[in-house]
Amino acid sequence: MKLRSLFLASLAAMAMVSCSNEDDQIINVPEGETAQMRIALAFPTPTRAENTTEEVDVSNLTVVLEYGNFRKVKTISSDKFSRNGQTVTVEPFDVTAGTNVNIYAFLNSNTELNEALESGVLANLQVASTSSALDYLADGIAKNNSFLMSNTDGKAIQKALIANTLNEAIIPVERVCAKLTEMSPTTAFEVTPSETVPESKKLNISLLNHTYINLVKDSYVLDRNTSVNDANYDNYLQKYGTLNYAWKLNKAEGVSTYCMENRIAVNNNDPIQVGSTCIIYEAQARIGEENAATFYVWNNEIFLNLVDLAKEYGVASFDLEGATTPAEIQAKLKTKYYVDMYIDGKCYYIQPIKTATGSTEIIRNNLYKLTVTGITKLGYPTTDIPDPDPTQLKLTVNIADWTVNDFSFEL
Repeated sequence: MKLRSLFLASLAAMAMVSCSNEDDQIINVPEGETAQMRIALAFPTPTRAENTTEEVDVSNLTVVLEYGNFRKVKTISSDKFSRNGQTVTVEPFDVTAGTNVNIYAFLNSNTELNEALESGVLANLQVASTSSALDYLADGIAKNNSFLMSNTDGKAIQKALIANTLNEAIIPVERVCAKLTEMSPTTAFEVTPSETVPESKKLNISLLNHTYINLVKDSYVLDRNTSVNDANYDNYLQKYGTLNYAWKLNKAEGVSTYCMENRIAVNNNDPIQVGSTCIIYEAQARIGEENAATFYVWNNEIFLNLVDLAKEYGVASFDLEGATTPAEIQAKLKTKYYVDMYIDGKCYYIQPIKTATGSTEIIRNNLYKLTVTGITKLGYPTTDIPDPDPTQLKLTVNIADWTVNDFSFEL
């Protein structure tokens, strides 16, 4: 994971004292009585349908205690954990006694973030990804066995830490990322005949691959009920209109992608254009019993070759001078003759990830199961989709909380 450079620049101007995995970093600490702290991580029994071992493991814990006029940070590595079933207990350590102490827990943090936790404004801390891969968080906040987690809803747990006492507190945490799981069937959908497809021609559509657009590249470490949206910064990976997208193969068992939360465009009439996270499908058309080769659509009718299309169009042949590649021919037919060319029978669909309430928010620590339940029309011939038709494809979005969003700590 990476912190935004604007924050790192401010850190560079300070004289910092780094802390090891076994030492405290105490900032501007007044003299006072000591209290003792023992941390236990209580893991609920995993639900296999909702999470995997890679999503729940903890390699380190960083505890931040805000006393008002000073801060105490303690980072504890996994060799200080003792495990007993679903409970992980941390060796006791001393803290400073105080009243109204705000306590934060950060799981699977890294050195860069731990340094920022020592003096940065916690609510403003951000993590960013510089990867251009579709699995852009795989080496960051969604790394196997090291998912970054922080206080649920970004809220501190406020406690009085009593001197000479083993103090206890429960701190629920949640993952910083969200999870998108594509779960559509790999079998073909029969398209109901319509004005686009004559009843005499049986058309089936099989979903082959999928990708996502408008993936947010930055996130606040603590939940602020909003997304990072910097007018002077490119906020998105695979921004809509880029066209050169990375793809994932559809699988019957489902395919997961982790992403940052996206609350930039919510309940907007044109969510695709303004930045909502969307899914694009690449599909294969089948006409009759065979996968379709290149075919053409004009005047809401399918033509299997240019000869038949030219006769219907009323020309001897189409003027395609200068167009040699399939993509060039496709572009010329579209601009000059308003004919759609489906190269190798491929078509494309796009849908915002929209809930039943109409919201297009992607919220941290939520699992979004995406399932296509029907296809009503032939898709678009390219990924350059100027005016998406929401009636083409029926997409169901089922939002499920990850079950392990309630790790608890005894302090």
